[in-house]
Amino acid sequence: MTDGSAYVMTFTELLSLKSQAVYDAVEKVGSLVARIVLTPLEEMCFAYFSNTINKNSKVFTKSTDSHDSLVENFSVTLHVASVVGIVVSVFRNTVFTASSAVLLSLYCIYLSVMAVNGITECFAMASMSNAQVFSHGGFLFISAIVHLVLSFVLCSYLNASGFIIANAVNMIFRIGYSWRHTKSFLGDRTPSIASIFPTFSTLVFLFFSLMATLFTLLVFGSTPGLSHTLAHVAVGGVFLVLVVAHIVSTDYVFQMLTHRLQKYAP
Repeated sequence: MTDGSAYVMTFTELLSLKSQAVYDAVEKVGSLVARIVLTPLEEMCFAYFSNTINKNSKVFTKSTDSHDSLVENFSVTLHVASVVGIVVSVFRNTVFTASSAVLLSLYCIYLSVMAVNGITECFAMASMSNAQVFSHGGFLFISAIVHLVLSFVLCSYLNASGFIIANAVNMIFRIGYSWRHTKSFLGDRTPSIASIFPTFSTLVFLFFSLMATLFTLLVFGSTPGLSHTLAHVAVGGVFLVLVVAHIVSTDYVFQMLTHRLQKYAP
């Protein structure tokens, strides 16, 4: 029942066959990213979290080096996923300029939320007891029903875009549930929300980049012609390079990762 859109399209006539075909194509393209990038990431995260926690299950105290490493890696992974996801969401209009690409733009945002959900759920599942896993299954069942209802309601008003928004909202609720368990497990060692999101200066850069790309989309994207499209993409590309350079030079997590990569570089 996790795919509410399939039930709505099968048992209702809210979408035309053309709209269903467009949504199905977008979902298949977006699912490639999930299978190629997000699924391996989630598998590696779950393997690391579960091995680290289970290996120290009998002597696992919140002052051990393994616990410090676990919390740090969990926080770093969440931060990287959050920053990359927000950057992709901001610059999605640079790649998708046609009006028919609205669904792909929304799917970029949904994939960003899905990435964060995957990491938080991996940590939560790795640290849950059997009773908590059973309770989590009950939550997923209830959330699936809510997701189905939400998909129907949003599709009634927003057509196929409602499916993607419903998926994103469902993921946000799942992130909240996993985060609640994480806080109970880690206690005062839980990473702060501020440490997960981009720094303030990065958010300012992203805000101005979003305004600039939306402006160029309004000026160039609505005008047919290859030169106008290339101009819009070029402006977005310049701002993307500036944002990435700013993140690498000012964000502590990315500075640390860059330093580690330089150490292992030949």
